[in-house]
Amino acid sequence: RALVMPSRCTEPFGLAAAEARCVGVPVIASKSCLIGDDLERLGVGCTVDVFDTGAFASALSQWKADNERIARMSRAAELSAYEIGPAIAQWIDAHLEIYGEMRGAAVRTRQFVPA
Repeated sequence: RALVMPSRCTEPFGLAAAEARCVGVPVIASKSCLIGDDLERLGVGCTVDVFDTGAFASALSQWKADNERIARMSRAAELSAYEIGPAIAQWIDAHLEIYGEMRGAAVRTRQFVPA
């Protein structure tokens, strides 16, 4: 129904939130999650002050009771799936590039000898 990210420390990106959006799952994130503004701007989630337990409980209760809101956010999440983070193929390509660079550096410095 939704992903709840009640982080009490700063989340520099919030990969779980970006991934949830890719499959149409709305997100309730802590205000300390830096992706929170994007979630609200795109209409796919909201942010709450997790240190304010009343506000946090209220947000959870509202989402539990509002099927239309969840459905609307879910549709918006699917439509904006890759506006915040890269597509899966882009993640894979980026990781392969990083690993290739690391391997090349290791070979150049003789820290790694290919078999």
